[in-house]
Amino acid sequence: MTGKPCVLAVWAGRREAITPEVVADFLASKEYGPLADGRNRRGAALKLDLSPCHLMRYLKRNINFSLDEEISTGCVIITSWPPRLD
Repeated sequence: MTGKPCVLAVWAGRREAITPEVVADFLASKEYGPLADGRNRRGAALKLDLSPCHLMRYLKRNINFSLDEEISTGCVIITSWPPRLD
């Protein structure tokens, strides 16, 4: 529709709840990745009827844990869609 990537999830919290420890935990999780453990990867691959290799290729190519300019632009476009019909 827009030709831009989209954001499917956002982690957010109240300013007072986001401590340096919480930030460190999220950054560590981002680096580790949700399917880094081989057992999780194999289980998810079986559930999706994919080989573990294909699943990892998909995740590496299609899942982005950053909010760069292209993704931010996609967010602006999609949050203004559809146009309001007043």
